[in-house]
Amino acid sequence: MDPEIKEMIRPKFDSLNGKDTTIRTLEITFFSSIAGAGASALSLAISPKGLAESALRTASLTATCAAVGAIFATTTGATASFRGKDTPLNYFIGGCTSGLFLGARMQSMGVGSGACAAFGSLGAFYKYWKINEWGPFIPPPKY
Repeated sequence: MDPEIKEMIRPKFDSLNGKDTTIRTLEITFFSSIAGAGASALSLAISPKGLAESALRTASLTATCAAVGAIFATTTGATASFRGKDTPLNYFIGGCTSGLFLGARMQSMGVGSGACAAFGSLGAFYKYWKINEWGPFIPPPKY
């Protein structure tokens, strides 16, 4: 694949530094909605239902994933802009906020607090990984 095209379609998770927050939010929302559509397709493949219920489940899951991505990108960008620093704490706050939204969506405090801790930790770890330039998590195979 052409490197320019590959760079263009790659989500910019590592550049949520408070600059271009609107564009980054739209990009991450787009990729999150694609992930939600994929998850709903997998869900329907596992347990198919009628057409109406399938359409509602697809719309609900896609919208939830898009909202989680948008909340993460907006909160992380706003936190970075407010603090003036691009640190893992910004990603933790963005991930925690996304987890709290998911808990509110599921109407469960347990899901919200667990998702807050999980998404926040994963976001902070991702940013820490990028800051230290540790490279790809799974290195490409060498033949």
